[in-house]
Amino acid sequence: MIMGLWQVPFPLVMTFTMLWEGLEISVPGFGDEEINGNRLTDIGVAWLGWAAFAGMSAAVTMQPFPFGFRGSDYTRDRHYGSSSWEHWRRDWF
Repeated sequence: MIMGLWQVPFPLVMTFTMLWEGLEISVPGFGDEEINGNRLTDIGVAWLGWAAFAGMSAAVTMQPFPFGFRGSDYTRDRHYGSSSWEHWRRDWF
């Protein structure tokens, strides 16, 4: 949810959640009793929560949705550049 509000691009969110689940698998006593179906559910809920909060944050701040597949999603201009209605409309539609 926090990464969604901060508009962290999706490839980074995907990487962090996969690494977290990998950590749970590899550390003894940390996720030993968890089944793989629950791990997949954790990842899915994390990604859906990110998408919901990233969408709300993008709409409120008039920034494009942070898909993360364009280089501009990682630049300073995305966060400090123009946030006019025209730019928002151009990026979303």
